[in-house]
Amino acid sequence: MSRRGAQADGRFVKAASFRYITDAITKEEAIALLRKNESTKKAREEEVIKKGYPAYTTSVGWLGESHGEGVEMMADLQATPTRRSDD
Repeated sequence: MSRRGAQADGRFVKAASFRYITDAITKEEAIALLRKNESTKKAREEEVIKKGYPAYTTSVGWLGESHGEGVEMMADLQATPTRRSDD
């Protein structure tokens, strides 16, 4: 792994709050997991960009939108090219 990749792993883990999850995973274990899966990272990123990531939100209802309007908004968002922060 490059030094830049190792630094990115550390920054990513440092940004996460481990306050309530250290009984399941420590910061050191998280870094080791990221490093172990580095070789498949690009393929996983491409899959998420292509297919999206399943999520649940109540925001649409709070905004007064119908389910159909929410689906339409998501389709519009998915069709909009995004700029990655590391580009």
